[in-house]
Amino acid sequence: MAGTPFLTLGPDTVEVSVAVAAGQGLEPDPDHPGKVRPWSAGSDRCIGIARTQAAPTGSNAQNNFAPVPRTTAAQYVGDIRVVYAAAAAWMEPLMAAENGQVTPAPDATPPEQIIGRCSEPAGVTAGATGRARLSL
Repeated sequence: MAGTPFLTLGPDTVEVSVAVAAGQGLEPDPDHPGKVRPWSAGSDRCIGIARTQAAPTGSNAQNNFAPVPRTTAAQYVGDIRVVYAAAAAWMEPLMAAENGQVTPAPDATPPEQIIGRCSEPAGVTAGATGRARLSL
């Protein structure tokens, strides 16, 4: 008997509603059902981190004369490089920041807003790219 196919540990392939860069966090776009956009600060609807850049259909985006794909792989678990909006220490809890970035989560942050932990052993400075261990 054939079983029902399912995904384990991602990533999912998702279509974007606006241009996204590799490493940006993604959330569902309520204005475009079935598509994603970079997450906003404090989002509790985070679905993953873009593994590649992507642009919406009809945007005519080019990358070295090749069209940019309209989908990206949304990595939702694992260790991945992301942009930090503020400095974070090793194993500090993280939450969504504006424009698909991450930031340290204050102590009173609701659990549904914690997206992972800083996994860069030396920590990460504000504006830098570093590792994050996702637990979406």
